[in-house]
Amino acid sequence: MGRRVRRGHRQVRRSLAGEHQRVVASSACADVTAGAAGRPQWLGVRSGVEPDEPATVGGVFRRWAAGYVRRHLRSRPGPGARSPVSVVVPLFNQGRYVRQAIESVRAQETAAEIVVVDDPGRAPDRTTGAGTPLDDRLRAECVGGAAAARSGVIGAEPRSTCSTRASVSSAMKGTEAMTARTRPPFRADHVGSLLRPPKLLAARADFAAGRIPSEELRAIEDDAIRTVVREQENTGLRTATDGEFRRTSWHMDFIYRLGGVHRADEQLTVKFRNAQGGLEFTSAALRVDGPITLPSPIFADDFLFLKDQVTTGTPKLTIPSPSMVHYRGGRAAIDPSVYPDLDQFWTDLSAAYAEQVRAIADLGCTYLQLDDTSLAYLNDPAQREMVAAQGGDPDHQHERYIAQINAALAGRPDGLSVTTHMCRGNFRSSWAAEGGYDFVAEALFTQLDVDGFFLEYDDERSGDFSPLRFVPPGKQVVLGLVTTKSGALESKDDLKRRIDEASKFVSLDQICLSPQCGFSSTVEGNALTAAEQWAKLRLIVEVAEEVWG
Repeated sequence: MGRRVRRGHRQVRRSLAGEHQRVVASSACADVTAGAAGRPQWLGVRSGVEPDEPATVGGVFRRWAAGYVRRHLRSRPGPGARSPVSVVVPLFNQGRYVRQAIESVRAQETAAEIVVVDDPGRAPDRTTGAGTPLDDRLRAECVGGAAAARSGVIGAEPRSTCSTRASVSSAMKGTEAMTARTRPPFRADHVGSLLRPPKLLAARADFAAGRIPSEELRAIEDDAIRTVVREQENTGLRTATDGEFRRTSWHMDFIYRLGGVHRADEQLTVKFRNAQGGLEFTSAALRVDGPITLPSPIFADDFLFLKDQVTTGTPKLTIPSPSMVHYRGGRAAIDPSVYPDLDQFWTDLSAAYAEQVRAIADLGCTYLQLDDTSLAYLNDPAQREMVAAQGGDPDHQHERYIAQINAALAGRPDGLSVTTHMCRGNFRSSWAAEGGYDFVAEALFTQLDVDGFFLEYDDERSGDFSPLRFVPPGKQVVLGLVTTKSGALESKDDLKRRIDEASKFVSLDQICLSPQCGFSSTVEGNALTAAEQWAKLRLIVEVAEEVWG
């Protein structure tokens, strides 16, 4: 190591020994230099170590760390004394083995802190591959990174890890955390719908059968929403929705309340599939049989009630995007005597939505989400074939949808944050489409005028993260890595690894975390329990805190 690094190690040792009686194991074996074919070798353990075998490196590091800890503990007075140990891992711009090093030290039950540091003077190219800034990579790799970074080594909690973009000596002073999210979307967020409680489902059935009046149903809905808002706040979420408890589905309850849109006599059937096979979603189709207007703000009373219940978070209203009025039926659902020219249809539709946006903002809404399955569906060749069969333009329909959403949002107030959520269908743990975001990505991310994109990324149906390279600065990407389609709880390490993968294409500071979709896009809900739902939301909050602070 260079003199500057050695000096930094001594300073950290002295500081920790004086403040917390901790010992820093400055990892000489974690120092790397360019070896054969430009690959790093680990100094001090070169004999018998193949640089192309990270697992071997990790094993050597583990043995070294264990030996250091044992020697340290033997030197401490008293039987069974177990003093916390802080391990400094200098990487010198070589981040390829950071995970193995960290996991090796974490495997030792006596290690209290892991401080990952990098010397900015060693190389002008501060990347670990694919153009990813080392600082972002380390924050994603390290458990508790931002939390430790806020207070530095001296104040770090046990079992935490921090990374620093400065030399070793700067680790004593702490490092700069990720940018705090003061506006939506938040680091830990969720899409909107939540599982309906049994009492609410029973009340809806009683109302449908004529056994209770609408006032009684409304009161039961109110009680359920009060409870679910408290649950969201107690979970640590900064976003609170009403769970869409007053709706039958995420979109049709809204669309049918637009002027000029009515239920059609025929039924609309959408084919869904899951690992066990297929099923169908059937509902009344829609018909545009008059000029589209907004007779009154939709969900206004629902939002006002939600806002009154929220005490610590930000109330979020979710509505379907303008695209959804057109996507299901296409031109055939629009009466040609009302709209012989589709351009006027689009103008009226965007004007009605713009009025809705302004009205809901006037009620105090600061977080609005436009749910849009069409922008995800159109990545699926089978869906584009369906559009072509309807007489649409499968190659450019997504561009029309983006333009109309932008027209609806053009006059929104500065205090209103708007996101869009895209998924490939979410009905009783099943989906309707598949395919990565590649087909729409460039137009979507560079042209759609929203503050954030909720993106479904819970399995291979969503493709890889490479389309995120089109996301411009100033936009947030909310990675839907946690599935709502099953109750199995994801691993924290797996989520962090996927966040790290995404950060190769978009800055870590532009990333947030959420479920891939709602838990109950329709009243039936997905195949998991309420306990599993809340466990997933708690997991999201915990991972976000550990990654971003």
